[in-house]
Amino acid sequence: MRKLNVKLFLVLTGASILLAGGVVLCHYLQSGRIAGALLVQAERAEKQSRLDQSVKFLSRYLEFVPEDLEQRARLGRLLASEQLADTPKMRWRAFFVLEDVLRRDPSRDAVRRQLSVTRTRRKIWRSFWNPLPRTVSWSCSPGAAPKRRANIVKPPPNTKKRSNTPRSKWRRMSG
Repeated sequence: MRKLNVKLFLVLTGASILLAGGVVLCHYLQSGRIAGALLVQAERAEKQSRLDQSVKFLSRYLEFVPEDLEQRARLGRLLASEQLADTPKMRWRAFFVLEDVLRRDPSRDAVRRQLSVTRTRRKIWRSFWNPLPRTVSWSCSPGAAPKRRANIVKPPPNTKKRSNTPRSKWRRMSG
């Protein structure tokens, strides 16, 4: 019968624990440094008028520090600038970033003004604020002025949303 080498087992277990602790400590220290370096690079790129690089660095910085609303508002202002908002994708991205800042802190009036300017300049209107479509009908009785009524179109009550998972497909096929 074989014996377990207890001394080797303890040395390997201790070494593994120390290695795991070192990796966690290194990650903790480096993540703060990386975030700071990304912020410095974003500022440098903005000073050199390379706004696309600045947006890239700020986006990466916000992955490390998502609660920094000041930098998120700065990212929204950069995305809404005339130089970057030349495609619909960039306009929508600017709109959503600015709106995210307002959702997290509604007291930011400068961001609210930037968002309204972005909406009017870019002709972005949120059609999904009212997600249900409306139909307009006119009702008129004899001798009265026509009245406009908006009715919300609701889905039929018997419709079920079908799931497209493999299990649900198999259940539908098997009967």
